[in-house]
Amino acid sequence: MLVEVPAMLKLAFSLGVSSRFGALLSQFTFRSRASLFVLPDEILSEIVAELDLHNVLTVRRVCKILGEISHLRMVWLQVFLKRLDTYPRPFFLPKSLKHCTARGLEDAIRSWQAKGPGTIRTQTSAASVLWGGPSQVKESSIHLLPGGRWMIVGCRDGSVWYLDLEKLGNSGEGTPALLTPACPGLLEGFSLAIDYSSPEANPTLLDEFHLASFNLATITSYQDKPNSFYKGVVKVWHIKVTFDDHDGLNAVGLETSECLYSCRDDNAVHTDSPACALYGIQVAYLSYLHPNPASTPSTGAVPDVTIRKWSSPPYSGSISFHEPHYYDYMALMPNQRLLLVSRHVDTFRLISVRYDVPENEKPVLEISVVIAPQDMPTPAPTFDIEAIPQPVCFGKDIHLTFTNNYGELYTFRVPSEGCMIAPALDRFGCTLIPPAQPAGTRCRAFGYSRFVEFNTPEDVRVGHYTRDGESIQSRVAYSKVDIPTETFGELADLIRRPFFDQYSNTAVWVNQPLSHICIVRMCSL
Repeated sequence: MLVEVPAMLKLAFSLGVSSRFGALLSQFTFRSRASLFVLPDEILSEIVAELDLHNVLTVRRVCKILGEISHLRMVWLQVFLKRLDTYPRPFFLPKSLKHCTARGLEDAIRSWQAKGPGTIRTQTSAASVLWGGPSQVKESSIHLLPGGRWMIVGCRDGSVWYLDLEKLGNSGEGTPALLTPACPGLLEGFSLAIDYSSPEANPTLLDEFHLASFNLATITSYQDKPNSFYKGVVKVWHIKVTFDDHDGLNAVGLETSECLYSCRDDNAVHTDSPACALYGIQVAYLSYLHPNPASTPSTGAVPDVTIRKWSSPPYSGSISFHEPHYYDYMALMPNQRLLLVSRHVDTFRLISVRYDVPENEKPVLEISVVIAPQDMPTPAPTFDIEAIPQPVCFGKDIHLTFTNNYGELYTFRVPSEGCMIAPALDRFGCTLIPPAQPAGTRCRAFGYSRFVEFNTPEDVRVGHYTRDGESIQSRVAYSKVDIPTETFGELADLIRRPFFDQYSNTAVWVNQPLSHICIVRMCSL
């Protein structure tokens, strides 16, 4: 069988392949019609691996030989590794890189780069969560981890649990498993933060692109008995993914490896805010620096911000500072930086902590004020704090994308290297579908370049937003999500906001007591 060599293969030759094949390739002279059988499969594989995603899929349709080669793991491994600089960091695969099959790598790459069809097919499952008693789930302490399998749930007694969504979806019901114990006294406030991307939390991430472990911080305030002084406790836990074999191929659960840090902080009382952050060697949270731990803050009091370095010296204490606004969201970033966002204020704060100070001196704080664009609408918008995703690094910048009640899309950008270099807040050159009436009924959850939007159980969409190169001029395209109408039938007290993981294209809805859960995996992106 003679097959004309496609132009894209000639291009691959011109771009060059591995030098160890250069001498062998020079032995072949390509005529206008050349037999692909004269080339060893090893060389063909190397050539196909030089192509981008679109051309690999095109080559697959040329003939049976190239079709078989385009399914090889070596090809998709090279396509993945060559495209790393186009993916955000961190990036998570469904399994560790060494365990990902050719199909797994191909699906991950195609899913991440897809712009979305007109309608997205789904695999939908609903399940009952068996708590064995009143769950008292704290909505702001629910986190869907990268990969879309593990959901972390904080409860109002200070305990932290996890759900295995894979088992829930397969069996239709399941029981949460305990990660950290409940508070020993009468709980007043509880906040939870997770770090799954720093070297301290997930040391194998840069090599394996998979969630093998993470760190979890809990900030609790409680009383030993009624009318007693409040106590505040800050803890950092290390959580590992457990496997049923030595090769680390089949994950079966999560377990608490150790408590990395525990300290008393009686200023961290009365805090029940979702504004809490953990990354690397730092944890940040809100605190009230009032003199009497038995009293409660006055109405309207603005808490201070505390940053605590929980790891080893040179500095292992905390620093607190007062800000004029109440901050609803905070995110810790590499190089000891903290971003503060208020729901109702168009001014952001970027805090940098310098620990390179003389011994026995406190770290130095550098504060950068980031003002929103001047053409923001009036009255001032309300930022959709609950929809803000974790920061990701793309290229040389850290990106954080969010929207407001006008449907405007913004990105916060700060260089990933250095400390206080030119942070910026830019508005995208596009607007999302404006909120439905009454205002505030449209709920979104963001990934890096996609978001899930819930308007009604019959109207669920995925939005794809793209940047035009380095400019902020962007486009948003919507895809309808095909979800059976009975899916939300058990969720009488539905929490409208979805939990969304773009790495696995998984969206999750729960009801208020988290007794029922709906898992939607989008399989045609």
